[in-house]
Amino acid sequence: MRSRDSSEPTRAFTFALTEVCKGRDPSFRPARLAVEGVRSGSYRSDLCIGPGCSEEVRWLAARVSDAGGVVQLVTAHSSGARPAEVEVRLDEAEVGLALRLRVPKVRSEHLSLHCAEVHLGEPIGKRKIVDDGSGKFNPFDVPVEAAEKRLAREKLRCVRVPSISD
Repeated sequence: MRSRDSSEPTRAFTFALTEVCKGRDPSFRPARLAVEGVRSGSYRSDLCIGPGCSEEVRWLAARVSDAGGVVQLVTAHSSGARPAEVEVRLDEAEVGLALRLRVPKVRSEHLSLHCAEVHLGEPIGKRKIVDDGSGKFNPFDVPVEAAEKRLAREKLRCVRVPSISD
């Protein structure tokens, strides 16, 4: 069972208001329908924003494309996890990338490879790409070579995620 944080009803109500108002006259008053929809479970929001919604993980492989302006990062985690964002650090010698995943509170025992694609503000050039993530590298003992091969062969669906610059 998924636990609910205190802001979830507010997010669900905001979502319900948006949905109920679609295609209606601007004078329409949606509050009653929106409240009924949230109470009945028709409108729920799983959107999580802010600290505690994602966790930093180490990545297994990286691939640079688009003339050095795009990086794809692969990691292994529970199958329900989703790439959230990448914190980017740019200096003269390195491009530091810290990958964050949204990991459900109830974690699956099944592992899968996750690929996050981040568009940098500038090409990498001759700088070295480094993992700025914290924690243990490869805690699930996934073969790094297999992750690298799947990424190189473009056998992974990469999800574009926002970059957060320090």
